[in-house]
Amino acid sequence: MSGQSLLSLRDVSVVRTVGQQVVRILDHLSLDIPQGQHTVILGPNGSGKTSLLKLLNRQFYPSVDEGQTGEVEILGRSLWNVEELRRRMGIVAGDLDREFALPRSGRMTALQAVLSGFDGVQLITFTDQNNADRVDDACHALCQVGAEHLVDRTLMTMSTGERRRVLIARALVPRPEALILDEPTTGLDIAARATFLSEIRRLAQSGITIILVTHHVEEILPEIQAAVLLKSGQVFAQGDCGHLIADKSMSELFEANVRVQRSPAGRYAMDVLHD
Repeated sequence: MSGQSLLSLRDVSVVRTVGQQVVRILDHLSLDIPQGQHTVILGPNGSGKTSLLKLLNRQFYPSVDEGQTGEVEILGRSLWNVEELRRRMGIVAGDLDREFALPRSGRMTALQAVLSGFDGVQLITFTDQNNADRVDDACHALCQVGAEHLVDRTLMTMSTGERRRVLIARALVPRPEALILDEPTTGLDIAARATFLSEIRRLAQSGITIILVTHHVEEILPEIQAAVLLKSGQVFAQGDCGHLIADKSMSELFEANVRVQRSPAGRYAMDVLHD
């Protein structure tokens, strides 16, 4: 572990107006995620996971709250050129997947889509398609995620699992320091989910920092040893997965009576207990 923070938040709030109501999405949130530490960000729907992700990719900025804005540092810096940030930190989220399934971006082949990752754009006309080094790197990235056979297929003809692997390859081509995965198995069937998680395990073992955003403990890979639990826009708990992914803390987090089990291989399962 390098000792540098991947993400450091100090007293950050995000407030939005919905209709006539002011909604506090993140509530004086403070946390640190070190670079090099695979981490799961876990919480129920509405806990603030997506908003935290949007702070990371600069879609959200802290709101002025009680006269303060709080502090957000990513990879040790508070000021970023968004294009540079996208190259250093790859993000694969459901919104991105839906955009690449539509005809506007979905007409791209897998190779073209991965090439677009060098410049952080979603249309191939805005990136160099003929740079031999980039093409080689794009093909290597597709091989990394087991998607080399999709090189000439268009995104809109792919299954969700196939497209998700291409988008991870796209996130990898600039050689980012971290890969952020937001609810990565949404829309995948059981077989595709298992294949996808196996690919992520290989990436975690290769040295890139994995940040997994989810509400499914079953997605937590054995390589992920640290957890941040979010609830109502605040850090409910932060620490070692083995300590936090347990009956008591999960029951309190999800406000249900649950039982957590961990297999000898290090995978979690959670069941809701009914009286």
